[in-house]
Amino acid sequence: MRTSFITINIILIILLSSVNLIAQQTVYNDARNVIFREALTLFDQHNFGSALTTFDNYMIEEQNKKSASYEDAAYYSTICTINLGTKDAVTRIHKFISDFPSSAWLPAINFELGNIYYKDKKYSLALDIYSMLNPSKLSAEQRSEFYYKKGYCQMKQSQFDNALGSYEKVMDTKSSYSKPANYYYAHIQYQKGNLNEALTGFRQLKMKESLRNMFHYI
Repeated sequence: MRTSFITINIILIILLSSVNLIAQQTVYNDARNVIFREALTLFDQHNFGSALTTFDNYMIEEQNKKSASYEDAAYYSTICTINLGTKDAVTRIHKFISDFPSSAWLPAINFELGNIYYKDKKYSLALDIYSMLNPSKLSAEQRSEFYYKKGYCQMKQSQFDNALGSYEKVMDTKSSYSKPANYYYAHIQYQKGNLNEALTGFRQLKMKESLRNMFHYI
């Protein structure tokens, strides 16, 4: 009797495992998930035009607009428009912010919005966006870009002390924004009459340029 009971349990476990496996395969091979994975692959390949079309097709097929995958598709499709420089990029950013006010993607999407305004030389609007961002939510690479661009916007708005504070957070990094941050920091110090600080900044720039040239020939 005990042997029969164990056998029945084993059969039930096998049947349940099979049903679960079939269910997982069904979900994985669902047409909508296939479209989403294809879109992600295109995005990773920087094929933003095709990725945009595929993400948009996925959102048409996906009925549950509250699902995590739908939110992700909305984010990635918006990033595609930014990379493509389409005219509706800003509109799609605002729509994403409106549709997903609690999204974990908001810091990244707002950062991109600020960068669009920065690129268009709308420094006041860019600064408004940068000022509401929490830089700790950005990647290390993004933070260097964030502080440099925020500092530049502050400088353009004659907020020179604030600009110095922003540039200081970039100057000693290894990012491509370090050198221009050093330059503008020294330039502001010169304009403020802080000649020693300005001279130190310009000397550091000269030293960095000398080191760059030296290692270029090694």
